[in-house]
Amino acid sequence: MVSVPASFDADAWFVRKRRRTSAGSAASQADVAEVETAEEAILKGVSQPRTWASHTPDSEQEKLAGFSLLSKIVREEQGWSFVEKGWWASLAPEGHGLSFPGSASVCFVVRTYRRAALVWPATLEKGSSGVETLVLDPKASSLCWVHLFNEDVEVLELVATSPQRVLAVPSKAGFWGSFSTGYFKISQPLGVALRVQARRSLLSHHEVHGFAGVPEWSLRRLAETKKWPVAAQEPGHDEDDRLTIVCLLSLDPSLVKEDIVGRLLNRQEAAPWTFEDGGIDLESLVRDTMLATEQEQALKQLAKRQGGQRSAKEVRTKVSQTYEHVAKTFAGRPDYKKAQARRKEKEKQAEKEQRARAAAVKRIYDDVDNNVDRALKAATPHGVRITTDEGNGRWKLAYSTAWAFATRSISWTAVGSKPAGAAALEQCWEWAETFAGITMSDEAATILKKLKA
Repeated sequence: MVSVPASFDADAWFVRKRRRTSAGSAASQADVAEVETAEEAILKGVSQPRTWASHTPDSEQEKLAGFSLLSKIVREEQGWSFVEKGWWASLAPEGHGLSFPGSASVCFVVRTYRRAALVWPATLEKGSSGVETLVLDPKASSLCWVHLFNEDVEVLELVATSPQRVLAVPSKAGFWGSFSTGYFKISQPLGVALRVQARRSLLSHHEVHGFAGVPEWSLRRLAETKKWPVAAQEPGHDEDDRLTIVCLLSLDPSLVKEDIVGRLLNRQEAAPWTFEDGGIDLESLVRDTMLATEQEQALKQLAKRQGGQRSAKEVRTKVSQTYEHVAKTFAGRPDYKKAQARRKEKEKQAEKEQRARAAAVKRIYDDVDNNVDRALKAATPHGVRITTDEGNGRWKLAYSTAWAFATRSISWTAVGSKPAGAAALEQCWEWAETFAGITMSDEAATILKKLKA
């Protein structure tokens, strides 16, 4: 359209016309007012910003996890109270195995959700050396859902074992694909194996690893369920750090500040968004791939995580302050008082190790000049033995005959190899003259002159 017609009225198209009524028609006026109100509500609902439900892979997986929990409760005719206990599944550690009491079945945790864990069925095989290996079931048609309703579960901490390790530790039991070599029979398929490094209870595992991978809401739920001293969010302290420290001290009151710092560092390494240093611009990725209604929430979470990726120095400073704060709230608890002696013993042991390291640093000496060392040993008189003690930065001199014995050590660190070598050579010939009446030879005098030059 090149030009707008003169008869075109924009108000007639985009502005709702107002109806007029006479003052005497009260009933008609009421009807018109109701119609206008309904029309205004429709226009307001269409024109104002709205937040529409937008599904993501994570949200859909969470729905499936929640549905699997409801299906289990209905199928097994359990009480609905188990729905409230389903959050225990959020504590299942990803990348580890789970073993259940009274059952021989084990599984490998692939992914953890709020109310369920996605696992791969597996079995445990014990080799001739007694080492247990977790083997994933290759015939499993699909992954399975596992639900936890309490802490009564054992965590199998796994470590990946290389094929070279499989060759070095063969098993007597034969498996498919085994063949013989010139030395021993390889009885396992070559490949990376998941060796069971340790068996721990669920909470003991998280206490050792600082609740790595456990979200903040799950920590709060755990503390509330266990009736641990957790309060509302407190200013000046990171809530995630505070809840983690509360749970750690409740599980093991003997933990000292250095133990807590180490566990919190381990927890930060396992936190989400830790791959942002891999050359990926996550902010651009969010804007390009997510819906506009979800971008704001994702960017806020990203900014929070980016701010949370603190350096080790920052973690130590913040965690130390939060630890001192939480320790004050624990001061009146009987179990915390009972563990005071163990905490003192740990602190004393740490101070002792620190002093030992400081002393070791002080005992680092300069290297000896090899030319001076060879010249000194070549110019010594009969009856003298010189030992080079590089670890302590000195020469050990010993004069020994049938009628006399003398020892001395001379350090080259403080004055240098040449002055120390000259002093050592003079000492050796002084002993020879004192005990045997032998004066310094011309060759030794020449070397002494060079050392003093």
